[in-house]
Amino acid sequence: MKYLGLGLIGLAALLCVGFTAVWLLAPKAPDFAALRQDDPLFAKGEALFERCSFCHSITEDDNRAGPHLAGVFGREAGTACCFIYSPVFKDLGFTWDEQTLDAYIGDNQGFIANNWMNIPEIPDAEERKALIHYLKHL
Repeated sequence: MKYLGLGLIGLAALLCVGFTAVWLLAPKAPDFAALRQDDPLFAKGEALFERCSFCHSITEDDNRAGPHLAGVFGREAGTACCFIYSPVFKDLGFTWDEQTLDAYIGDNQGFIANNWMNIPEIPDAEERKALIHYLKHL
């Protein structure tokens, strides 16, 4: 059997190259080994993010129940690519920064009423500070 005159071996090689290219181009989570080692606040925030990782990813375009958080710091609220937000996020008109993230993580329903993120907030200000510090590096 020949495919485009390549034969089976040529076809297998073509498929192998194609799959390798897809793997290499696929979004990957950043490696934060140096930051983790040198910045205790970053390490604490990364550990706290485990609470969030079931619904949120740190890899761009890897949306889950919540939008990916890669580049969330400085991004306009409700604009992560390919995520379907709750209707209240339409035209909020603010950008995620330390103050807005702190308010949302501390009381998400109080900050943006009727949003779909209905999870326990993080009441501890120091934990929120560490988590926001971590998110700032994504």
